[in-house]
Amino acid sequence: MREWQKLLGEYDSGLIMVDVLVREGGGGECYLAPQKGCPARVKVGLDVTSWEECVSILIHEFEEMFYTFRGQRYAQSPSVGDCSQGVVFIVTHAELADCNRFVANLLVDCIPDLADVYNKRKKRKGKK
Repeated sequence: MREWQKLLGEYDSGLIMVDVLVREGGGGECYLAPQKGCPARVKVGLDVTSWEECVSILIHEFEEMFYTFRGQRYAQSPSVGDCSQGVVFIVTHAELADCNRFVANLLVDCIPDLADVYNKRKKRKGKK
């Protein structure tokens, strides 16, 4: 069975454009180049225990995307099973501040849209 997902919107970080998709399930994913000619993409699962968890996943994926984009993501080599457990991000305080600024730019526009879809999905799932 194919997983349900929907484009929430395209958002401007001030550095790169980012498509945000919502999907069933939990967790999240980020892609710098999901397809040729497409902006970066973040996917967020809506079937989590709380709104705070949903927002936390979104922030995590935005941060990971920016650190990777800027070449600050390091992984053990070879990566066993392509697992993210061995990933390390090395940033200076100034780089952390830059990342926070880009993430904040995305959150300001994205959070209201995400809240709307999250609340509608919770209501729909609660009626079943």
